[in-house]
Amino acid sequence: MISIRPFEEGDVEDLQKIEALSPQGDERCAMGVRKEDVIARYRMYDRWKMVVAEVDGRVAGWAGWTVKERAGGSERSVYLAEVIVSPEFRRIGVARRLEEKAEEDARKSGADHLYLYVYGPNGAARVLFEGLGYSKMAEVRSIAIPTYKRAKTSERSTGLSVERMKRDEIGPVVELINGYYRGWRPFEPFSPESFESHLSRIPGYGLENFWVAKEGVVGEERKRDEGDIVACAGLWDCSTVADFCYAREPLSWKAMGLVLRSLSRFTKVPKKIVREGEYFRFHYLTDYAFDRRNTAGMENLLSHLNNVLLEEGWEYFVACLEERDPVFPLLKRRQPQIETWHLFAKSLDRPMPDFSPFYVDIRDMIL
Repeated sequence: MISIRPFEEGDVEDLQKIEALSPQGDERCAMGVRKEDVIARYRMYDRWKMVVAEVDGRVAGWAGWTVKERAGGSERSVYLAEVIVSPEFRRIGVARRLEEKAEEDARKSGADHLYLYVYGPNGAARVLFEGLGYSKMAEVRSIAIPTYKRAKTSERSTGLSVERMKRDEIGPVVELINGYYRGWRPFEPFSPESFESHLSRIPGYGLENFWVAKEGVVGEERKRDEGDIVACAGLWDCSTVADFCYAREPLSWKAMGLVLRSLSRFTKVPKKIVREGEYFRFHYLTDYAFDRRNTAGMENLLSHLNNVLLEEGWEYFVACLEERDPVFPLLKRRQPQIETWHLFAKSLDRPMPDFSPFYVDIRDMIL
């Protein structure tokens, strides 16, 4: 008999064991996640819930979600962060019961729809959620950029400078971010106060991990007001919440490792190729925005962040975004490894909103 109840602190050990047995993917490629604190990801949100499924008194799986508001609270959605079922209890309706509980709570909260991400190779999850009434709305690219050599910057020749954001620059940064994502779903514009709270609330982030690119003077010509912020971005050390591994590494990556080890005798290559079963850490590129008339500002900022991570001994930074995002071509030039996540959504008896362009809330990517 399947029963659903609220999460309790005593469930942590059982949930960690189930998660270790439940990598996302298939026999060819699967991603695993390790969390020392299974609810750390949820503490970054204002409104969240977790429920646990039991089968004949044994913990069989769980689901967690958060309610998000947009447009001053007049529009709500529910992000279904995870539905995880122990391999021992699959195909007996546990996932369906967990999803139904999330949907029930979404309706009570007044949400218009639920949405979730499915890792590209995870065909079983796609079939499951399609069977539960979800439709694929968009694709999100996970772009991993290796930081194995210094990137060239053109600050001197362009009059650009890159530095850590100061507290009194939060206002112009918020203006730039809000303009960049205006109209994107499910982006909720920041105020200076909410943005500072956002930075401090995410473990491993904070004001000290946010940078701005400023445009100054080139020769004797003042292009714009000196010191105008033309690009911004943060780096989030997501290992404070979770570590990742390839529980099953793609064959193409194994082949790439052999090639790179051979090339390393002649040129600089990434120092570390992630191996199967090996947990790795990285930084997420997040809260980025730039003046679309000035791609040089963002290019210089990306190069600067590459060099910051290189000096600190980090080997990757990752961006998660839709291909329509204007920063996508700038990142793609940096020879990244690219994976796909599918965005699925389910309407709650209301017209389905447009999901493109789509704003990826980086907190959602701790999968």
